[in-house]
Amino acid sequence: MEWKLGQTSSHGGSLTRDQIVSDCKRNLRDIISRSRVAGATVIVTTIFPVGPVPLIKRPLWSSQIPDAVREVNRDLLSMHEPGVIVFDTFELLQDGGNRRSNYAADTLHLNAEGYAVLNERLRKQLNTLEPTTPR
Repeated sequence: MEWKLGQTSSHGGSLTRDQIVSDCKRNLRDIISRSRVAGATVIVTTIFPVGPVPLIKRPLWSSQIPDAVREVNRDLLSMHEPGVIVFDTFELLQDGGNRRSNYAADTLHLNAEGYAVLNERLRKQLNTLEPTTPR
Protein backbone atom coordinates (compact mmCIF):
# COMPACT_ATOMS: atom_id res chain seq x y z
CA MET A 1 0.00 0.00 0.00
CA GLU A 2 1.35 3.42 -0.94
CA TRP A 3 1.30 6.22 1.57
CA LYS A 4 0.26 9.42 -0.18
CA LEU A 5 0.87 12.76 1.44
CA GLY A 6 1.19 14.81 -1.70
CA GLN A 7 4.88 13.95 -1.92
CA THR A 8 5.98 12.47 -5.22
CA SER A 9 9.21 11.05 -6.48
CA SER A 10 11.25 12.58 -9.29
CA HIS A 11 9.70 10.11 -11.73
CA GLY A 12 6.19 11.25 -10.81
CA GLY A 13 5.09 8.25 -8.75
CA SER A 14 3.94 8.42 -5.16
CA LEU A 15 6.47 7.68 -2.46
CA THR A 16 5.97 4.90 0.04
CA ARG A 17 5.90 5.48 3.77
CA ASP A 18 9.40 4.05 4.12
CA GLN A 19 10.76 6.31 1.37
CA ILE A 20 9.23 9.40 2.99
CA VAL A 21 10.59 8.48 6.44
CA SER A 22 14.02 7.64 5.04
CA ASP A 23 14.17 10.93 3.09
CA CYS A 24 13.10 12.88 6.17
CA LYS A 25 15.75 11.27 8.38
CA ARG A 26 18.46 11.74 5.74
CA ASN A 27 17.52 15.40 5.20
CA LEU A 28 17.54 16.14 8.93
CA ARG A 29 20.94 14.47 9.37
CA ASP A 30 22.29 16.46 6.42
CA ILE A 31 21.01 19.78 7.82
CA ILE A 32 22.52 19.01 11.23
CA SER A 33 25.83 17.92 9.72
CA ARG A 34 26.12 21.01 7.52
CA SER A 35 25.27 23.25 10.46
CA ARG A 36 27.92 21.60 12.64
CA VAL A 37 30.54 21.96 9.87
CA ALA A 38 29.67 25.67 9.75
CA GLY A 39 30.38 25.86 13.50
CA ALA A 40 26.82 26.20 14.70
CA THR A 41 25.37 24.74 17.85
CA VAL A 42 22.27 22.96 16.61
CA ILE A 43 18.99 22.90 18.51
CA VAL A 44 16.45 20.65 16.84
CA THR A 45 13.01 19.67 18.05
CA THR A 46 11.34 16.35 17.63
CA ILE A 47 8.19 16.28 15.53
CA PHE A 48 5.06 17.18 17.48
CA PRO A 49 2.52 14.42 18.10
CA VAL A 50 -0.51 14.73 15.86
CA GLY A 51 -3.79 16.06 17.15
CA PRO A 52 -7.27 14.78 16.43
CA VAL A 53 -8.00 14.15 12.75
CA PRO A 54 -11.35 15.64 11.70
CA LEU A 55 -13.82 13.34 10.01
CA ILE A 56 -13.55 15.21 6.70
CA LYS A 57 -9.76 14.56 6.54
CA ARG A 58 -9.83 10.91 7.61
CA PRO A 59 -10.22 9.45 4.09
CA LEU A 60 -6.91 11.13 3.13
CA TRP A 61 -5.12 10.54 6.43
CA SER A 62 -2.83 7.57 6.82
CA SER A 63 -2.95 5.59 10.04
CA GLN A 64 0.82 5.09 9.53
CA ILE A 65 1.63 8.74 10.29
CA PRO A 66 1.90 8.44 14.11
CA ASP A 67 4.35 5.51 13.81
CA ALA A 68 6.35 7.38 11.15
CA VAL A 69 6.57 10.41 13.46
CA ARG A 70 7.83 8.21 16.30
CA GLU A 71 10.42 6.59 13.99
CA VAL A 72 11.79 9.95 12.83
CA ASN A 73 11.80 11.17 16.44
CA ARG A 74 13.81 8.14 17.59
CA ASP A 75 16.35 8.98 14.90
CA LEU A 76 16.44 12.63 15.96
CA LEU A 77 16.94 11.68 19.62
CA SER A 78 19.90 9.49 18.62
CA MET A 79 21.62 12.58 17.15
CA HIS A 80 22.17 14.19 20.56
CA GLU A 81 25.89 14.85 20.99
CA PRO A 82 28.12 17.80 21.90
CA GLY A 83 26.94 20.71 19.78
CA VAL A 84 23.60 19.07 18.95
CA ILE A 85 20.74 19.59 21.36
CA VAL A 86 17.54 17.64 20.76
CA PHE A 87 14.52 19.25 22.38
CA ASP A 88 11.95 16.47 22.84
CA THR A 89 8.69 18.24 22.10
CA PHE A 90 6.90 14.95 21.46
CA GLU A 91 7.20 13.82 25.09
CA LEU A 92 6.24 17.26 26.35
CA LEU A 93 3.10 17.52 24.23
CA GLN A 94 1.85 13.93 24.06
CA ASP A 95 -0.62 11.89 26.03
CA GLY A 96 -0.82 8.24 25.02
CA GLY A 97 1.06 8.96 21.79
CA ASN A 98 -1.33 11.68 20.62
CA ARG A 99 -1.17 15.40 21.19
CA ARG A 100 -2.78 16.41 24.46
CA SER A 101 -6.23 17.67 23.53
CA ASN A 102 -5.79 20.87 25.54
CA TYR A 103 -2.75 21.76 23.36
CA ALA A 104 -4.31 21.10 19.95
CA ALA A 105 -5.61 23.87 17.68
CA ASP A 106 -6.07 21.25 14.95
CA THR A 107 -4.37 18.10 13.66
CA LEU A 108 -1.00 19.76 13.05
CA HIS A 109 -0.96 23.03 15.00
CA LEU A 110 -0.72 23.92 18.66
CA ASN A 111 -3.05 26.35 20.38
CA ALA A 112 -1.92 29.19 22.67
CA GLU A 113 -1.70 26.88 25.72
CA GLY A 114 0.44 24.39 23.79
CA TYR A 115 2.82 27.12 22.60
CA ALA A 116 3.03 28.56 26.12
CA VAL A 117 4.11 25.18 27.54
CA LEU A 118 6.52 24.63 24.65
CA ASN A 119 8.05 28.11 24.96
CA GLU A 120 8.48 27.87 28.73
CA ARG A 121 10.32 24.54 28.49
CA LEU A 122 12.46 25.80 25.59
CA ARG A 123 13.31 28.95 27.52
CA LYS A 124 14.50 26.81 30.46
CA GLN A 125 16.60 24.67 28.13
CA LEU A 126 18.16 27.67 26.41
CA ASN A 127 19.03 29.27 29.76
CA THR A 128 21.20 26.24 30.60
CA LEU A 129 23.43 26.74 27.54
CA GLU A 130 26.86 28.26 27.79
CA PRO A 131 27.37 31.29 25.56
CA THR A 132 29.65 30.61 22.58
CA THR A 133 31.52 32.86 20.24
CA PRO A 134 31.16 32.42 16.49
CA ARG A 135 34.12 31.02 14.58
